Amino acid sequence: MAELPATPERRPTRSAPASKPLVAIKVRTAPTEDDELLTSATNQLLAVFHGMPRQVPPAPARDITLGQLRLLFLLRREGSLPMGRIAEVFDLTPAASTGFVARVERHGLVERRHRSDDRRVVETALTDTGRHFLDELSGIRIDTIRRAISALQRSDLAEFDRLLGIIRDHQERRA
Repeated sequence: MAELPATPERRPTRSAPASKPLVAIKVRTAPTEDDELLTSATNQLLAVFHGMPRQVPPAPARDITLGQLRLLFLLRREGSLPMGRIAEVFDLTPAASTGFVARVERHGLVERRHRSDDRRVVETALTDTGRHFLDELSGIRIDTIRRAISALQRSDLAEFDRLLGIIRDHQERRA
Protein backbone atom coordinates (compact mmCIF):
# COMPACT_ATOMS: atom_id res chain seq x y z
CA MET A 1 0.00 0.00 0.00
CA ALA A 2 1.48 3.34 -1.02
CA GLU A 3 1.91 6.04 1.58
CA LEU A 4 0.29 9.40 0.90
CA PRO A 5 2.58 12.41 0.96
CA ALA A 6 2.43 14.64 4.00
CA THR A 7 0.30 17.68 3.31
CA PRO A 8 -0.86 20.40 5.70
CA GLU A 9 -4.11 18.47 6.06
CA ARG A 10 -2.40 15.13 6.55
CA ARG A 11 0.66 15.53 8.75
CA PRO A 12 2.13 12.51 10.49
CA THR A 13 0.93 12.33 14.05
CA ARG A 14 3.09 11.40 16.97
CA SER A 15 1.60 8.90 19.29
CA ALA A 16 1.80 9.64 22.99
CA PRO A 17 4.40 7.61 24.83
CA ALA A 18 2.95 4.57 26.47
CA SER A 19 2.37 5.20 30.13
CA LYS A 20 3.77 2.77 32.65
CA PRO A 21 1.26 0.83 34.69
CA LEU A 22 1.03 1.90 38.31
CA VAL A 23 0.76 -1.66 39.58
CA ALA A 24 2.33 -4.77 38.16
CA ILE A 25 -0.37 -7.37 37.56
CA LYS A 26 0.45 -11.02 37.12
CA VAL A 27 -1.83 -12.71 34.63
CA ARG A 28 -2.21 -16.46 34.72
CA THR A 29 -3.69 -18.42 31.90
CA ALA A 30 -5.81 -20.66 34.11
CA PRO A 31 -6.63 -20.51 37.82
CA THR A 32 -4.88 -23.07 39.95
CA GLU A 33 -6.53 -25.18 42.61
CA ASP A 34 -5.00 -22.90 45.26
CA ASP A 35 -6.50 -19.82 43.57
CA GLU A 36 -9.93 -21.39 43.64
CA LEU A 37 -9.58 -22.33 47.32
CA LEU A 38 -8.27 -18.89 48.19
CA THR A 39 -11.17 -17.22 46.37
CA SER A 40 -13.68 -19.51 48.03
CA ALA A 41 -12.24 -18.93 51.52
CA THR A 42 -12.15 -15.17 50.94
CA ASN A 43 -15.76 -15.10 49.76
CA GLN A 44 -16.91 -17.21 52.70
CA LEU A 45 -15.09 -14.96 55.20
CA LEU A 46 -16.65 -11.87 53.60
CA ALA A 47 -20.09 -13.51 53.79
CA VAL A 48 -19.57 -14.13 57.51
CA PHE A 49 -18.61 -10.49 58.11
CA HIS A 50 -21.51 -9.19 56.00
CA GLY A 51 -23.90 -11.45 57.89
CA MET A 52 -22.88 -10.07 61.28
CA PRO A 53 -25.53 -7.97 62.96
CA ARG A 54 -24.89 -4.25 62.90
CA GLN A 55 -24.73 -2.72 66.34
CA VAL A 56 -25.22 0.93 67.11
CA PRO A 57 -21.94 2.47 68.23
CA PRO A 58 -21.74 4.63 71.37
CA ALA A 59 -23.28 8.11 71.01
CA PRO A 60 -20.16 10.18 70.17
CA ALA A 61 -19.28 7.80 67.30
CA ARG A 62 -22.17 9.12 65.26
CA ASP A 63 -20.67 12.65 65.33
CA ILE A 64 -17.00 11.79 64.82
CA THR A 65 -15.32 11.65 61.44
CA LEU A 66 -13.03 8.84 60.38
CA GLY A 67 -10.04 11.18 60.70
CA GLN A 68 -10.99 12.07 64.27
CA LEU A 69 -11.41 8.38 65.07
CA ARG A 70 -7.92 7.79 63.65
CA LEU A 71 -6.67 10.50 66.03
CA LEU A 72 -8.17 8.66 69.00
CA PHE A 73 -6.55 5.36 68.02
CA LEU A 74 -3.24 7.15 67.41
CA LEU A 75 -3.33 8.70 70.89
CA ARG A 76 -4.20 5.34 72.43
CA ARG A 77 -1.27 3.69 70.66
CA GLU A 78 1.38 6.42 71.11
CA GLY A 79 0.24 8.38 74.17
CA SER A 80 0.18 12.19 74.42
CA LEU A 81 1.30 13.99 71.27
CA PRO A 82 2.23 17.62 70.66
CA MET A 83 -0.12 19.52 68.35
CA GLY A 84 2.71 19.90 65.82
CA ARG A 85 3.05 16.14 65.53
CA ILE A 86 -0.72 15.75 65.05
CA ALA A 87 -0.60 18.39 62.30
CA GLU A 88 2.25 16.48 60.66
CA VAL A 89 0.57 13.06 60.85
CA PHE A 90 -2.72 14.33 59.42
CA ASP A 91 -1.09 16.76 56.98
CA LEU A 92 -2.79 19.80 58.51
CA THR A 93 -1.72 23.36 59.15
CA PRO A 94 -1.26 24.26 62.83
CA ALA A 95 -4.52 26.24 62.76
CA ALA A 96 -6.43 23.37 61.12
CA SER A 97 -5.06 20.85 63.63
CA THR A 98 -6.29 23.06 66.47
CA GLY A 99 -9.84 22.98 65.09
CA PHE A 100 -9.55 19.26 64.33
CA VAL A 101 -8.60 18.45 67.93
CA ALA A 102 -11.11 20.97 69.39
CA ARG A 103 -14.02 19.12 67.74
CA VAL A 104 -12.96 15.88 69.44
CA GLU A 105 -12.26 17.72 72.71
CA ARG A 106 -15.88 18.96 72.78
CA HIS A 107 -16.97 15.33 73.18
CA GLY A 108 -14.63 15.02 76.17
CA LEU A 109 -12.59 12.31 74.44
CA VAL A 110 -9.27 14.21 74.44
CA GLU A 111 -7.75 17.08 76.37
CA ARG A 112 -5.12 19.61 75.47
CA ARG A 113 -2.61 20.71 78.06
CA HIS A 114 0.67 22.59 78.20
CA ARG A 115 3.72 20.44 78.74
CA SER A 116 5.18 20.97 82.20
CA ASP A 117 8.79 21.31 81.00
CA ASP A 118 7.95 23.71 78.14
CA ARG A 119 4.69 25.64 78.40
CA ARG A 120 4.93 26.66 74.74
CA VAL A 121 4.21 23.06 73.69
CA VAL A 122 0.57 21.98 73.77
CA GLU A 123 0.01 18.24 73.95
CA THR A 124 -3.16 16.30 73.25
CA ALA A 125 -3.97 13.25 75.34
CA LEU A 126 -6.79 10.73 75.44
CA THR A 127 -9.09 11.19 78.43
CA ASP A 128 -10.58 8.35 80.48
CA THR A 129 -13.82 8.98 78.59
CA GLY A 130 -11.90 8.62 75.31
CA ARG A 131 -10.34 5.34 76.44
CA HIS A 132 -13.74 4.04 77.52
CA PHE A 133 -15.23 5.12 74.17
CA LEU A 134 -12.55 3.21 72.21
CA ASP A 135 -12.99 0.18 74.47
CA GLU A 136 -16.72 0.22 73.73
CA LEU A 137 -16.08 0.40 69.98
CA SER A 138 -13.57 -2.44 70.17
CA GLY A 139 -15.91 -4.38 72.45
CA ILE A 140 -18.70 -4.22 69.89
CA ARG A 141 -16.38 -5.66 67.25
CA ILE A 142 -14.97 -8.36 69.54
CA ASP A 143 -18.41 -9.49 70.75
CA THR A 144 -19.66 -9.72 67.18
CA ILE A 145 -16.69 -11.79 66.03
CA ARG A 146 -16.93 -14.07 69.10
CA ARG A 147 -20.58 -14.76 68.32
CA ALA A 148 -19.76 -15.60 64.71
CA ILE A 149 -16.93 -18.04 65.46
CA SER A 150 -18.83 -19.66 68.32
CA ALA A 151 -20.52 -21.76 65.62
CA LEU A 152 -17.29 -23.81 65.38
CA GLN A 153 -16.75 -27.01 67.33
CA ARG A 154 -13.88 -26.93 69.84
CA SER A 155 -11.47 -28.84 67.56
CA ASP A 156 -12.39 -26.64 64.57
CA LEU A 157 -11.92 -23.54 66.69
CA ALA A 158 -8.44 -24.73 67.71
CA GLU A 159 -7.56 -25.31 64.04
CA PHE A 160 -8.99 -21.91 63.07
CA ASP A 161 -6.90 -20.27 65.79
CA ARG A 162 -3.79 -22.06 64.53
CA LEU A 163 -4.45 -20.96 60.93
CA LEU A 164 -5.03 -17.34 61.96
CA GLY A 165 -1.71 -17.47 63.82
CA ILE A 166 0.03 -18.49 60.60
CA ILE A 167 -1.60 -15.60 58.72
CA ARG A 168 -0.69 -13.10 61.48
CA ASP A 169 2.94 -14.33 61.58
CA HIS A 170 3.15 -14.01 57.79
CA GLN A 171 1.86 -10.43 57.94
CA GLU A 172 4.34 -9.50 60.67
CA ARG A 173 7.24 -10.86 58.62
CA ARG A 174 6.13 -8.80 55.57
CA ALA A 175 5.77 -5.57 57.59
